[in-house]
Amino acid sequence: MVQAKAIRHVTIPYYESLSIEEILKFARQFEAVQHYLPIEKDLKRWPRQYLANLLGVVLKNRFQDWVSQRVLERNATMVREKNLNIAIIPECQAAFASSTYVSSKYIKPLPLPNP
Repeated sequence: MVQAKAIRHVTIPYYESLSIEEILKFARQFEAVQHYLPIEKDLKRWPRQYLANLLGVVLKNRFQDWVSQRVLERNATMVREKNLNIAIIPECQAAFASSTYVSSKYIKPLPLPNP
């Protein structure tokens, strides 16, 4: 029995690296999880969100950290493959950084590429 205060709602984006198969591959490493999983043929019928929440409760931060790492890896791959980095001239960067409409917490200038 799990108490209500122990319930964790875990949100998992629909990325290839976070497919049901990949999630189960990760989860099967932990014996504690095996007690909560249904038989193999029923796993495909389980809602993705239920599986995510179950692993969030049983594995706690270990599962959330694993999901976060997959998201960071996927995002880094997208930036690299689709060339999503931008260069900005120093004057524009300064104007952007001094703007009251943008949080300075998230401004990290990147060096300009050499021509």
